[in-house]
Amino acid sequence: MYFKTRLNQLQHKFDYYKQAYKHLFRIGSRIKYGEYTPQDIKYNIQSVPISQTDNYNNLSTQIYFSNHYSISEKWDAYFGLRYEHYGLIDNNSSSLLKEQSNHINSVITLSYFINKQTSIKASHAYTAQNIHLASMASIPLPTDVWMPATERLPHEKGHQATIGIFKDLAQSKYEFGIEFYGKSIENQLLLNPNINGDESLHFEDNFFIGKGLGYGAEFLFKKNRGKTRATLSYTLGQMKQQFPNMNSGEWFNAKYDRRHDVNIVLTHKPNKRFDYGLVFMYATGNTATLPTGRYFMMGNIANDYSSINNYRMPAYHRLDLSMNYYIESNIFHESVLNFSIINIYNRSNPYFIYFETQKGDQNYDMSINAKQSSFFPIVPSISWRYKF
Repeated sequence: MYFKTRLNQLQHKFDYYKQAYKHLFRIGSRIKYGEYTPQDIKYNIQSVPISQTDNYNNLSTQIYFSNHYSISEKWDAYFGLRYEHYGLIDNNSSSLLKEQSNHINSVITLSYFINKQTSIKASHAYTAQNIHLASMASIPLPTDVWMPATERLPHEKGHQATIGIFKDLAQSKYEFGIEFYGKSIENQLLLNPNINGDESLHFEDNFFIGKGLGYGAEFLFKKNRGKTRATLSYTLGQMKQQFPNMNSGEWFNAKYDRRHDVNIVLTHKPNKRFDYGLVFMYATGNTATLPTGRYFMMGNIANDYSSINNYRMPAYHRLDLSMNYYIESNIFHESVLNFSIINIYNRSNPYFIYFETQKGDQNYDMSINAKQSSFFPIVPSISWRYKF
């Protein structure tokens, strides 16, 4: 799988602060031209090589406006709007002929301060995204595809709402927060490659279009001062998808559905010359579609599947350690020697799972074994960072 993109961008931003009414206005514009080759797929289906490549160029013109308004000592508000004109360029005539559309994105956030230490925040955002990230539907590969919106593939649209409570303790030495979120998505893509070798199809014809739904809660604890500092975050969530032509139209867990996600960061700085760091990550494994049975059909092995993403891969976790030594120098403004060890206990985290079939000497005699491709093993490193 191969993805190629080139983006050219021109951006302008203007800030204006109105002291009398406690407004902070931001106005800006952005023009972005993109060239995409979302794939160069080459694979074999029953020894028939297939290769297909399409190019997509687009132009996006955006104008955005936002206002951060301090209403009172108790209330704070933020409101933003972004207008986008999007066009897919015809490669033959270099004009915006194939598809043009207009979209408005919005966000609003309200904060209520119960006191100086405690606040409640709520937000809602509506987005129309012209770039899709689509995972594979039928081939067990770990590679996803970035695909721009086209005349056949509409913008991905979503609503996201959050509400949370945040508290500072011991004069902001400690920080604690709980936030609940929910997100609904329309026009989400799932890639189903053309395995029949139909040369009349374009790459954009090989997608399922459906819905997504995500919800959960995030917990955050931080120690912000002192020689030893810490950040602990935990997310409990679920992400589902639904496509009319898949899984009998029933909802199923998305590829990146992670029920549990834990991150721990510790730093200790005993003096000006040294500091030490520890990072621990744990995440529920991604889902995958694996066969629940196999049978022979006309001398070939056929797979039987019960549902989409019916298997949960092993959990991902690792521990990283690091040390920085700050070197005094009359030449460099900053000179730091870094020692680090990634994945210190050499965890074989799964990248994807595949099956290896071995046929025996007799007819219909075979053995099938699951194999796992893993991320990097333990990785020690030494680096030097400096600034003039």
